[in-house]
Amino acid sequence: MSESLTDKEMHDYLEQIAASGCADVNQLIIDFDNGAEIAEIAHLDSAQQQQVMTELRKVMKVYDSCEVDPE
Repeated sequence: MSESLTDKEMHDYLEQIAASGCADVNQLIIDFDNGAEIAEIAHLDSAQQQQVMTELRKVMKVYDSCEVDPE
């Protein structure tokens, strides 16, 4: 069983990922959901990666107006 991340660790990961901007974060979430490896959290086990992504989705709900640019 994996260890949960501490609040500080979670904050640090979210801050690092969010620094890339709203559109990039939304794309990162899509990529993760499609099975892509996310460099910032690739060293974490899968449960910890899910934990980070769950929190990131919660944060991004605040930014509903930010859309991923269609390709």
